[in-house]
Amino acid sequence: MGTWGDARITQIGFQIMSDAANPSQPAEFNRVRRVYVTGTGRKSPKVILLYEISGLRDGAILLGAALGQSFEVYMPLLFGVARQGPGLGNRQACKTELFKCNDWNTRHPIMLNVKLEFQFHGEKLEDL
Repeated sequence: MGTWGDARITQIGFQIMSDAANPSQPAEFNRVRRVYVTGTGRKSPKVILLYEISGLRDGAILLGAALGQSFEVYMPLLFGVARQGPGLGNRQACKTELFKCNDWNTRHPIMLNVKLEFQFHGEKLEDL
């Protein structure tokens, strides 16, 4: 069940993280339905690339690909589909309640999903 955005992202070197129990399916971490990964297979520092609330757009994808030359990059799809329009991304981010769009200086609910994702991979993220 790929999305239109998956094709473009995989063309530039990302893989969709697969479920360990069912490798033909994408790994899911609560409400995070996809995680794109690049730069794996070598002992590199790990980076979580989070993007603006407007959505996973070309600038973030290209930055992730560039970082993947030196780092192992994990880019979770937090809402919507990759490369969708920015107005739609803003509405989806707030509607899903993954972000507290009207609260400043707060921990957003999505951080629990991001922590689960990396704890699954044996990383310790106590400070998130």
